[in-house]
Amino acid sequence: MSASHALLPESSGKVIDKHAVAVSFSRAANSYDGVANIQRWVINQLLSKIPGNNSFNRVLDIGCGTGHLSQQIAVQYSPKAITGLDIAEGMVKVANEKWLRSPACSESLFEAVCGDAEAMPFSNNEFSIAVSSFALQWCPNLPVVFSEVYRALEPGAKFYFSLPIDGTLKELKRCWDQVDPSNTHVNDFYSLEDLSLAAKEIGFSQQHI
Repeated sequence: MSASHALLPESSGKVIDKHAVAVSFSRAANSYDGVANIQRWVINQLLSKIPGNNSFNRVLDIGCGTGHLSQQIAVQYSPKAITGLDIAEGMVKVANEKWLRSPACSESLFEAVCGDAEAMPFSNNEFSIAVSSFALQWCPNLPVVFSEVYRALEPGAKFYFSLPIDGTLKELKRCWDQVDPSNTHVNDFYSLEDLSLAAKEIGFSQQHI
């Protein structure tokens, strides 16, 4: 998608305890990479959508986690600087430590900072590209996130992101509904229709949505 901001329908009704999410991911930070096989596969798919002949100055990685996507960006595109943003302090700490141990990324400056994607601590027009993988589903207010991304990007810059959408894990959800219908065991995700409608309503130039 090209950089812009999108308004999702108010009826999406997404309620997320961001503090609980941050605490949970912080606790899992040291062991996260050992079980993140699906996340790495998704990152590879996301990277395949970014043209290989691009040259980026400053990259923003939203929901950077332990920094795997940022490291792959550094290896493939050698940008001058990459900034990771994550709501979980534990993830930020691990991402910064991993970068120092990665000689393959030495040509790019990197810093992961702790912050909320709905209130990003960055200046206007600061980045030449933004990326995000498997993070936006934890944001209860995507319109604000898109607005923040748009604000932080240079004019004409692009935002590449991936996230699970409605219908993901539907088999697991169906099984839980049969054995414990009174409780929610599988997250609800934004629908592709929500994203597409929001993009269309404001003239979003979209690719691979």
